[in-house]
Amino acid sequence: MALERGAARLGRGAARSAPEIAQTTPREVLIDTAGELTEEGQELALRNKIEPQELRQAYDAPPNVRPANDAAAPDAAARAVNDDLPTQAAPEAPPPRIEDVPPPQPDVPPPAAAPVSRAVDDLTDIPADAAGRVAQASSEDISLSRGQATQDFATQDAEQTLRAQASGEGEQARIFAQQQAEQVKDAATRFRATFDDPETTPQQRGAVVKGALRELRDLGKQGISTLYREARELGSDAVKIETADIADAAKRALVEADIPDSVKGVIRQEMARYGLLGKEAVTAEDGLTTVKLSDGRKVQFYGPVEQLGLDNAENFRQAISAQYMADGPRKLSQPIKSAIDDAVEAAVERAATTEKGDVGAKLKEARGAVVEQKKNFNAKDVVQNLIDWKKGTRTDVVMDENAIKAIFAGDTTNLSKVKAILLAKPTTASKAAWRAIQAQGVAQIFEKAVQRNANLGGGAIEAISGAKLRTAIEQFGGSKKLRVLLDEPDFNRLMKLQRIIGDVTIPISGTTNPSGSAFKMMRFLGPVMAKVVPFGGQAAEAVAGLVKQGRELAQSKETLKGVTEYSAAEAAQDTAKQLPGPPAAKADEAARQFIEDFINIAGSERLIAPIIAAGNSGDDQ
Repeated sequence: MALERGAARLGRGAARSAPEIAQTTPREVLIDTAGELTEEGQELALRNKIEPQELRQAYDAPPNVRPANDAAAPDAAARAVNDDLPTQAAPEAPPPRIEDVPPPQPDVPPPAAAPVSRAVDDLTDIPADAAGRVAQASSEDISLSRGQATQDFATQDAEQTLRAQASGEGEQARIFAQQQAEQVKDAATRFRATFDDPETTPQQRGAVVKGALRELRDLGKQGISTLYREARELGSDAVKIETADIADAAKRALVEADIPDSVKGVIRQEMARYGLLGKEAVTAEDGLTTVKLSDGRKVQFYGPVEQLGLDNAENFRQAISAQYMADGPRKLSQPIKSAIDDAVEAAVERAATTEKGDVGAKLKEARGAVVEQKKNFNAKDVVQNLIDWKKGTRTDVVMDENAIKAIFAGDTTNLSKVKAILLAKPTTASKAAWRAIQAQGVAQIFEKAVQRNANLGGGAIEAISGAKLRTAIEQFGGSKKLRVLLDEPDFNRLMKLQRIIGDVTIPISGTTNPSGSAFKMMRFLGPVMAKVVPFGGQAAEAVAGLVKQGRELAQSKETLKGVTEYSAAEAAQDTAKQLPGPPAAKADEAARQFIEDFINIAGSERLIAPIIAAGNSGDDQ
């Protein structure tokens, strides 16, 4: 499905079948030794809506099963060559002399290709010319070839052909591609480093996020308690809570044999602290308070006895909650927390409606804080899952390594809520947590865009693929989710990188590498044909058009210069003109016709010896 979406999005032309591709393109170009698609293979599969497995099966099929296409479109192939040859004289007319053969006419430039837009979504202008693309790539220390910068069909096709040649120029073109892949990786690493250390693991980032959320939750509780304490100091009795149900739940816990004595000791101490247990309380000079129980036992704690209210109920609750792990198997101490929660909720509503003036305003503010706290941290959603423990344990509901994955799950709901909580009243920890989330999102996108076994010459390397980067962005949630994750400058830079990497790794639709056997033979035989031109007559007439093709093949050095030495000044010049060049779609057809003509010409007894001599002359072709 990803391939189909990508192909539709890139607007590819007529698709070729897997057997057709297997018939014309060597396996090693598209499939590496591990059986995985190379970068070229992925791009070709994407353009032709072919699943990787289909392509592998096509190459694994016996040769006699593959549909032959060597004779495909013979008329078109002949026209591709004969269009440049002089018109043949009638049979009865004498053969023309070679000096009468008109010089080859220059090719008519094809219509300019429409600019290829590779941005998913952007807030900045998309470069529409070579100068703009070179400037954009240079800002990330990435070099572009002339074909990549101009987005010119013929130039890109020539560069791809050069990279497939077994020659010195071809090797230099492959080295440039390797260096360019490293430049892209370095640019991606620099971008990731703006958020945090790229070596940071998902587990480490997740721990930072969970720690910050728990800190904000605790700060929220403290803030609520402070508001109610201020209301009490203003003279309000409305902060008091009803304690009957709390005392009843605590007394029930004290008689349960399942609860360890140590836990019961804490329950008694907290009940005495808040006036729920004991008759007499005496506080010594050192602050130690002793409460005498009806059975003669004594309970001690530091500080005076406090009246339980909205300002200190959370402290009581936390003391009971801390006994969870020490409690017995049935956790019978924990119903006390539920009783506290119910009493607090009732008191919050009552306090916000009974008091007037400054006290009433303070209590209403506190109630708003309570509602906000519950919405943020007790809504049974991703945030609560990130800060809660599994029932009956001290094990996190969501482990650190999965924390940010849970935030990214689904649409933008989880991400938007976590962002709002972390940045509403940011602390140092919460700001660091948000950067950790951004860093993990960017890391996730680029890691999915890596081609692990790309072979650009010299062995397999890791390279970032523009097609895979596009897919990774879409799988993440596209620009909609990225705009939530990233600030505007970071979003724009990511989109810029996406465009540059697309220019580097996604060729123009229809530019294919004519690397079949016919084209290779044409490369070999071109110089041979050129050497037999002095033998005039009909053979020379037929060879005239072929010599032109030989001259075109001799442009490797010029093409290489456009690959490895393309400058901003040249980009500015190219922006002001239209680059000429014949459509590369004719290359394979021309190659097949070249071989056919060569066979016909070589059949002449006058040419056999010179051809053999030319072929043995030490030419590195």
